[in-house]
Amino acid sequence: MQPAVTSTTSGSSPVSALEYFAYSPWFSVLTVVNPPSPLRHRLPLMDRPDPDVRDRRYRRRQRLIVPALIIVAAMAMILWARHREAQRLDRLRWQFESLCQLVAVGGDPTSRIRADSPTKRDGFAETLRTVFGGVTDASRIAVHAETGDSSPWVDGRATHTVMIHLDGAAALGVRITWVEGADAEIIGYWEMASPPAPAGGG
Repeated sequence: MQPAVTSTTSGSSPVSALEYFAYSPWFSVLTVVNPPSPLRHRLPLMDRPDPDVRDRRYRRRQRLIVPALIIVAAMAMILWARHREAQRLDRLRWQFESLCQLVAVGGDPTSRIRADSPTKRDGFAETLRTVFGGVTDASRIAVHAETGDSSPWVDGRATHTVMIHLDGAAALGVRITWVEGADAEIIGYWEMASPPAPAGGG
């Protein structure tokens, strides 16, 4: 048999390794860091919340979820509507810029104009030729489109207004109606150099 491991010091009796570890400071540290299982299992039970409190917190969170989802959906719809309207305004600007450029080089814009009546379509084409015919410098023409009816005839029919500027001054105004699922349609126009006429604006 192997002899027991002992540690001796001068002037003291032999002490076994187990007894030395039991009375050492390291044993106390390990006991505090890793307490015995009964104490380790009892401590969390003392900190558990009341079931009623836990249920109230859960119901409160559930009540907040629906309003939060509604707010998020509303914000998404607003952002989508703004993006959609910005696309419409860009398309209107492009359409009328192309009409003015076509007239400037002597082209006939009649077939590319959509109006609520043939008479208004032909009249608007002739007005374009009168105002912008021969303006070969595209930088002299600027088109601004906005939502709503800002014409002299605010009757609620126009959904958009287009202002065509020549050399920095407003030269021609156009009333547009554009509903979802249909193309933009001219319902009126007026020249800035002449007083508004019901035939051109209405």
